[in-house]
Amino acid sequence: MEDKISTHHELISIPRNWHRTWKVYSEHFLKFLAVTIIPILVFNFIYWLAVGSTVISLEGLRNPFELFSISNGFVYFILILLFAATFIYILGAIALFVMAGNYDQYGIIKIFRQSVDYFWSFVLMSILIGIVELLGIIVGYLLVTALSAIIGLINQTAMYFIFDYLLVIPFIITSVLSIFLVFAPFLLVLKGETAWQSVKKSFILVKGHFWAVVIRLLTVYIAVSVIFIALGFIPAVGVTLGALICLPFLIIYTMVLFNNIYTLKKVE
Repeated sequence: MEDKISTHHELISIPRNWHRTWKVYSEHFLKFLAVTIIPILVFNFIYWLAVGSTVISLEGLRNPFELFSISNGFVYFILILLFAATFIYILGAIALFVMAGNYDQYGIIKIFRQSVDYFWSFVLMSILIGIVELLGIIVGYLLVTALSAIIGLINQTAMYFIFDYLLVIPFIITSVLSIFLVFAPFLLVLKGETAWQSVKKSFILVKGHFWAVVIRLLTVYIAVSVIFIALGFIPAVGVTLGALICLPFLIIYTMVLFNNIYTLKKVE
């Protein structure tokens, strides 16, 4: 599909990113709301059905572990519900990315149909991202261990004092990797890349624009977090309301930035 949002051959400014995001968000809010709320409602229905089924199936059992016996028919029903809930949860995430790139072309039903087509590729991409970030954590802790050992050889007292501060290294490495991987879902869903190519090309897109991407994403993350936390104080519905309002905005904002950098890299 053609890039509808970004046609400038320059890195988008923060105010322009916000302006374009708000334009799409405000003009198509109800559609984004529907795409966000439908999976949430279905997921919660399946979740509570599974909980209720578990409670019912436990009645009359002498031992709770009998629930997992192959002779207990309820266990299969509960497993089916859990798989269904997981499927809906992932499908809801994919639908937001599909919606972000096709808000003026697809209806709600077509958005979910398209999302099903990307399901396994999205799962594989998520696994690859998880592996990359896990490797980042492992490397981070190896660095912490090595630095602690070196400092300990020099001054053991200093090592005990500095060790807690060194533990921030795995967090920093994982955060950096997360920035480099932020465009992978858009490459998969909007550009038709494979799971591996989405991960690989996301690194390429961010390379050379790392700090610009960090600053632009940091502004929206802070704003969205403040709104989400504020809405969270509303009893019962606060967290759900925060997700309905904030998630689509965050996805659109990142999509605008993605389209801009994707166009810029093609020019380069």
